[in-house]
Amino acid sequence: MAMLEILFDLPEEIIRGLADGTLKRKGGVIYNSDGGVVMWLKETGTAMQSQAASTPLPPELASQLQSLQGLMGLQIGLQALTLGVTVAGFVILAKKMDAIGRKLDQIAAAIDDLTDEVQWQRTVRDVERSADLLGALEHAQWAELNGELGELKGLRKEFSQSHVKYAMLMRSMDAERRAHLHPDVYLSFYRHSAMAGMAKIRCDWLLTGAETALASHHELASMLSSAKEEFLAPMRTFDASRLINISPAAMAPLKEMARSLAEEGHRVVSHRSEIEWCRDKGLPLAEWELLGRDVQDRAVVFIRPTA
Repeated sequence: MAMLEILFDLPEEIIRGLADGTLKRKGGVIYNSDGGVVMWLKETGTAMQSQAASTPLPPELASQLQSLQGLMGLQIGLQALTLGVTVAGFVILAKKMDAIGRKLDQIAAAIDDLTDEVQWQRTVRDVERSADLLGALEHAQWAELNGELGELKGLRKEFSQSHVKYAMLMRSMDAERRAHLHPDVYLSFYRHSAMAGMAKIRCDWLLTGAETALASHHELASMLSSAKEEFLAPMRTFDASRLINISPAAMAPLKEMARSLAEEGHRVVSHRSEIEWCRDKGLPLAEWELLGRDVQDRAVVFIRPTA
């Protein structure tokens, strides 16, 4: 494909640029100082298969990710969004959704007042919402694989509703001053909302094209940015009314949570550059997703535009 080249390792000039600050990585994209795309990070077929099967990467591939973590500050351990456009794949979204749902169950079990009937009912509703979204993702995966794209019209509505529900849950936690008391729950809602929003974007791209997908992406990115800022604002100014009941030992995890919110938000935002590039070059979604799919000895490849 003449418009793009696939690199298996980062060129030295890219490493130098990242080190001296002339290049920046946000999510799955490396940008120059003018905001132009230098290259995308994209997971290979081997990495995707590992995610789909919930199995560890082979040691040599895991070693590559560890090296990237040092070069780019990647938070490899995040369980929400993948590096590039594969974040929108229904099969990957469903597997990530399942992992997040299990994490939410663990969080709920750890809350001291879980035995309270009201709290228990809320937890049940949280699990039900997770199950509804996971079921919709799995059905969307089936529909796409079998060419039943008409099914995506109804599923798009479900994804949109799930996205809004989780956004409202975050707002409720913030309004009730619970976000910083239970930051893991807030992050789980954030991830769920991002998952549903990305699934909606994929439906739009498959059903009506890139322009509709970009409009939906703008809505999702704006919501996630607002949710992140609402969480960070009390920490920047040390709002005692929100943070006074949090122990000093709990502040460090809060700061790590803030970094996770920022990283995952960047990964969603970086997806926009991929949609825009495919639109501008007339590249179908299916062709973009084939890039790096057959690579077996790397977890991540680097896609560089040549035209």
